[in-house]
Amino acid sequence: RPPPTIRNRRGLESLMRILKDWRLLLGCRLCWKIAACVFLLFLAIESVILVPSTQRFETAMLAQRTNAAIITIEPTLAAADYGNRQEMLTEGVRNAVGKYGITGVLMIGPTGAPIAASGDIAGLEGQIARAAPMGARPQRHADGSRLDLSWPSERGIVVATRIDTSGVAGEVTAYSLRIAGLVAIIGVPAGLTILQ
Repeated sequence: RPPPTIRNRRGLESLMRILKDWRLLLGCRLCWKIAACVFLLFLAIESVILVPSTQRFETAMLAQRTNAAIITIEPTLAAADYGNRQEMLTEGVRNAVGKYGITGVLMIGPTGAPIAASGDIAGLEGQIARAAPMGARPQRHADGSRLDLSWPSERGIVVATRIDTSGVAGEVTAYSLRIAGLVAIIGVPAGLTILQ
């Protein structure tokens, strides 16, 4: 076993060799161009993956809010079959507003007349006309702050809700930044590895 001074000298020589190699690499313009091209190619490939991923994330967030609204309101319709229908629908609609981002609910009976309403319902009558016969039909406002959703229930009542979606944009941005951070964490070391 060599004495400590010889081991320290060998370690110092090894460190000096590594620093000299890095100095050569830092001065090599071709190396930097190749590393930059590979890094940019890596970013381009990741961006092709990121854009659809972000769109799927936004769609999933909106679907989650839509499903929560339907699940919140459907039990009110079912419960109304077992009591004073008008009173139960009115109370159920009033209780639904404020839960899971629901800001307004409008129910239209089989005759086309409103039977229960609560919250922000301005313009929901137009959404009722767009209710799909076989399921829910969402329509997002241009500013992205809310989503109007309508669906026909099994009881002949058409329901329209307004859902607050103003927080979705922030969640999508945070998701995109997390993915971009991961790309940077992977891409920077990969670019530096190419230099070696």
